[in-house]
Amino acid sequence: MFEVIRTKNDNKTVIENLGTMEEDDFIEFSKKYIGKDTSQWGTIFSDEKEILSDIEFIKGTGNERWFETEDTNLIINYVEKGEKYE
Repeated sequence: MFEVIRTKNDNKTVIENLGTMEEDDFIEFSKKYIGKDTSQWGTIFSDEKEILSDIEFIKGTGNERWFETEDTNLIINYVEKGEKYE
């Protein structure tokens, strides 16, 4: 499962806890960050293949940060069912 938290750029100030998502739901959520120009805020991936690659990275490391907008980041934590990332 993937826990997703929106923070200010300091990565400490929580704006919104988007909750935990199963992998299929997280893939669907991630698709809104696909775009042609990854230098623009809010465009993190150029295609779904990059999303799937990043998911494998997150599973291996346990977490990842995405620069969502000029003012916000997304913190993604990989957690087993019933656990919470710390």
